[in-house]
Amino acid sequence: MNKTLLVSCFVLIAISLFGQQRGPQGGREGQTTISGDVLDSLIGSPIEYASVRLFSQADSSVKQGIFTDEKGRFLLEKVAPGNYFIKVSFSGYESKTIPDISIKQQPIYALGKIGLSKGKLQNVEEVVVEANVDVLKAGIDKKIYNVDQDLSTRGGNAEDVLNNIPSVEVDQEGKVSLRGDGNVTILIDGRPSSFTGGSLSGVLDAIPASSIERIEVVTNPSAKYDPDGTSGIINIVLKKNKLKGFNGQVSASIGTGHDHNFNGALSYRNSKFNVFGSYAFDYNRGFRNNFGYIEQRGLDGSVSRLDQDRQGTDFSFGHNARFGFDWYLNSQNTLGVSLTGQNGYRERNGDQLNESYDPNGALVDAWKRKSEDPIDNIGLDANLNFTHLMKKDKGKWSFDFSNSNGERDENGLYDQFFLVQNGIQVAPSNTIQRLTSVGSNGIFTGQFDLEYVLAKINARIETGAKTIFRSETLGTKMERLDPGSSEYILDTVSNFDYAYNENVNSIYGIFGQQLGKFKYQLGVRGEISEQNPQLVGDPTNYSKTYFNLFPSGHVKYKTSKKTELSLSYSRRINRAGSGQLNPFTSYADPLNLRGGNPNLAPEFINSYDLGLTYDEKLFNLTMSIFYRNTVDVIQRVKYFYPNNTSIVTYENLDESSSLGMELVAIIRPTKWWRNSISWNGDYIQFVSSATTSNWNNSGFNWSLKYAGTFDFWNKTASFQINANYSAPRTTAQGKVNPWTFVNISVEKLLLNKKLSLGLRLADVFNTKGFRMYIDQPTVVQESEFKWLTRRLYFTLSYKFGKLEMSKQRGGGGGEGGMDF
Repeated sequence: MNKTLLVSCFVLIAISLFGQQRGPQGGREGQTTISGDVLDSLIGSPIEYASVRLFSQADSSVKQGIFTDEKGRFLLEKVAPGNYFIKVSFSGYESKTIPDISIKQQPIYALGKIGLSKGKLQNVEEVVVEANVDVLKAGIDKKIYNVDQDLSTRGGNAEDVLNNIPSVEVDQEGKVSLRGDGNVTILIDGRPSSFTGGSLSGVLDAIPASSIERIEVVTNPSAKYDPDGTSGIINIVLKKNKLKGFNGQVSASIGTGHDHNFNGALSYRNSKFNVFGSYAFDYNRGFRNNFGYIEQRGLDGSVSRLDQDRQGTDFSFGHNARFGFDWYLNSQNTLGVSLTGQNGYRERNGDQLNESYDPNGALVDAWKRKSEDPIDNIGLDANLNFTHLMKKDKGKWSFDFSNSNGERDENGLYDQFFLVQNGIQVAPSNTIQRLTSVGSNGIFTGQFDLEYVLAKINARIETGAKTIFRSETLGTKMERLDPGSSEYILDTVSNFDYAYNENVNSIYGIFGQQLGKFKYQLGVRGEISEQNPQLVGDPTNYSKTYFNLFPSGHVKYKTSKKTELSLSYSRRINRAGSGQLNPFTSYADPLNLRGGNPNLAPEFINSYDLGLTYDEKLFNLTMSIFYRNTVDVIQRVKYFYPNNTSIVTYENLDESSSLGMELVAIIRPTKWWRNSISWNGDYIQFVSSATTSNWNNSGFNWSLKYAGTFDFWNKTASFQINANYSAPRTTAQGKVNPWTFVNISVEKLLLNKKLSLGLRLADVFNTKGFRMYIDQPTVVQESEFKWLTRRLYFTLSYKFGKLEMSKQRGGGGGEGGMDF
């Protein structure tokens, strides 16, 4: 941790201590400020826009009223001495009355945490919570997706979960996009992880849906959070116990086509400790086929063609384990520790037939390439956090340290032989190669955050500092079998050792205030970052250093009890990743080369969002109109050569602009029928002044998602249908063709709802796949990927333990949630 960060931390601690020593500040002499926090009594999350009314005990007249802010807080100011009572209410929750409030001469009367309950609680041996929680909770600036409520993810993984979230899509390689933009930051429990630094597809496959509590999606986060990811942040929050006593859950799923998983979790919580642990295992076998067609156009009008057809298998298994504890030192201080480990294996084998044709349509060359690509992944995340709550609800400060390390080993074996060469059928002569690739990556983060409440003006100040160190090494060795000696000989053209280091230091400040129905928040984040990609042995210096400011602003106005308007702005950055900067060209597939570009500049985005939310008991509508302008756009591009060889690399385009709209409707016409419908559309335009390629392209993209749940059998059974459609999507070089899928699921609860039995049919019509089309002046390419997507799953899950409600505590344990 450098000197700048240390000095910043000490200054912020001093501010915190000074703020506490001054003691509570009230209103004018003889008047009192009443404060409190309204929370969901089950999960401890803050309840925004809860109604808080102050009544006189003498005549029950209303003296004051206010709505809670986004953190569930309220302040009733300038309360004269006297006797009062307070009523707190919110739609879908039981109202609560706080009696016997005696105001004398105290400057602040702190009520602390006020928990509201959904449904009815019975005072028996075990507490059964009767409540229908929506799968999706959509707000103006954040969406929360409750995984446990989605039957369509039973037996699935994180990729299945993400595909059900409005405006989120996952392609055939596990690349995640948000509102059509693939530059999105993926966090696990609110922190960067080495798991997401390598193959994201492997990460999403290895995290069972049953171990995820919720997904949080934020498109315009505040200056408190890293500005990485031009389209926003997706935070995967893993499950963690919130109930006192001993609790546990086990679930297992068996799927056709050999797709099976198991998940188990245990926890124990009392007034001093919360200890939790979980283990998950996933096993999957399937196929993975792809077809490619490339047409080269000569200046003389001639056309040559290359057809590629690959049939292959895809096998993977993985282990995921988590352990942690929270130590409640006292009512103000909490220490949390957690460890998350992952170990996975994936092997893709395939036979690819390649056929090239001359301009007259005659077969020139035909050859087969057999491949085996086993990959091992292992990773460990460790986190330590400490949170201190100030007295009188004046704020809090916290330290958070995390270290994440991962390793990835690949051992490929390739066998290639010609069937036809120069138009003549030949006897196969094998060329055998083997590839050894060993990589490691690590991320260390340390941060300090301070939040201080200014009760007199109904405002708050947030500030903090953070440092991030990233490192990665990658060594690749290609060898060719010599037929004469039967020994492998180094192929020096394909060997390299690569090292990457990145350091980001930042400090931020935010000021927010509520003035009646109007709320605003302004912030700025300053960052100094350095990137250093380096080929070992290459003296070329590719190091880059940047200093940038990232302002943000959020304004909200509640026009009525049911309606709110918002306007937000943020400036964000997308730094090229380690692999994108790697200057080496991979020749693992001689016809489909891959290489990075060390000269890539970061791309910057200005993001604007105008939103409206309408919320009532049976209907919730969220609408956003957004505009994004990006300069130095980092785009994945493909170059084609006359010999039918191509290379995938990355370039900076001049800019892109996107104007779009997002609509999310949650409809609950009856107690037994719940629906969510989302539509996202945008017009995008790519602009490039490059003279060597035609990268100027534009088009309208849109997608539609529906989820409907029907409860029956006295609310002990449910049926759910999920339907997704993605229309053709425009890229800089062409387009991604439309794709769609439908899932249906059913679940039955038994044994007082402790045991659940479920069936899920994924991709009912077997339509899920990926197709891409590139159209350039001298080349046309079509690619299609298809894998085993239609499966039937049977899932069994059992919960046990004495579900005794616990008093919620603020700020503890690193649960990974994110406030914006």
